[in-house]
Amino acid sequence: MSQEDVEKFRNALEAFNRGDVEGALKDMDPKVEWQTPQSLPDAQTYYGHEGVKAWWAMWSDAFADLRLEPAVQRPWRRTRAGSRPSIGQRSGERD
Repeated sequence: MSQEDVEKFRNALEAFNRGDVEGALKDMDPKVEWQTPQSLPDAQTYYGHEGVKAWWAMWSDAFADLRLEPAVQRPWRRTRAGSRPSIGQRSGERD
């Protein structure tokens, strides 16, 4: 993964964490495939910018302080960058 791609990835995560979904999608391929980990209740693949928006809307509605944090997987001979949600309180469960 090039340094430029790493920066784009970090910028996208920062945008998501500000609630700026359009900013997060700015550098993503329109045909992006957003895969959620098998450990999450909605484990599936979301396709395209509209799919990512749908995923974000569902999770950010459920968790008021949802944040994405980087997670890097290094399978043999290639690197995949991904993110994992950092989940706090559910929406409506304010102190």
